[in-house]
Amino acid sequence: MGFTMHPTTEHALKTYGYLTTARERLFTQARTLTPRQHAKVFPIGLGSLLRTFAHILGAEWYYIQRLTGAELPPMDQWPIDNEKPPALPVIESLWHEQAPKTRGAIEAIDDCQAEVRYDVTWGDKPRRVIASKADMVTQLVLHEMHHRAQSMNILKHLGVEAEDLDYNAMMYRFEDL
Repeated sequence: MGFTMHPTTEHALKTYGYLTTARERLFTQARTLTPRQHAKVFPIGLGSLLRTFAHILGAEWYYIQRLTGAELPPMDQWPIDNEKPPALPVIESLWHEQAPKTRGAIEAIDDCQAEVRYDVTWGDKPRRVIASKADMVTQLVLHEMHHRAQSMNILKHLGVEAEDLDYNAMMYRFEDL
């Protein structure tokens, strides 16, 4: 009796395309600020633009590692550490390297409902994560959107009025009447 939606790889790619376009617009706004402003800490989310961007990038890398079944290296070998984020141009460069890998991993999904299983330690408790590939891509997208909202809030506190990055504003077609 409930609503069932059957996600497709095509839809996931379109959604990821929106995400990367919105991300680029956010970077454009962040580039108007100084490195000191990028690192300024606020009582919002992870605190600074740099830490927030580094966290989102690290999470995207992590989700794709899990989605593809790749072995995770020790944390000190991960491509980015949001506790010690690099400068904005470095984060952008790393993201430009990651985005085609993410897109490729999404393109390679042949069964959106296929389960991915992996073990983690959550707090001090070992747990097994079980999620469909569609749910993992959804988490990647919604996680970034959650932290993007925090980034937009930080930008506002730094005097930059972030533009409308809503999906409909960027992805719907409009016709004049």
